[in-house]
Amino acid sequence: MYAVGLHSAGRIADATAVLKENLARHPADRDTLMALVTFNRDAGDAGSALEYAERLTRIAPTDLNLTGLIQDLQRQINKPDVR
Repeated sequence: MYAVGLHSAGRIADATAVLKENLARHPADRDTLMALVTFNRDAGDAGSALEYAERLTRIAPTDLNLTGLIQDLQRQINKPDVR
C-alpha cells in the first residue's frame, strides 16, 4: 500500500524502489510483481514490465490474463516508433 501511495503522489521512482525491496524479500509475491508490471508499463518501460510479467507466469503458469498481458507488452516492444 505504501508503494501505491507513493505512486499516486507522483513519486514513481520511490514507489518502484519500495516494490523492488519487497520483491527481494518475497520473490514470489504476486501483488508486488503485478504492481511492478503495471508501474513500469504505465511509465513506458514495456521491457521491464515484460520481465516482471514473465516472472509472474512462473508462479501462475495457467493464468490466461497473464498470457494476454505478455502478448500486449511484446507488441509494445516490437512496435516501430512512428513519428
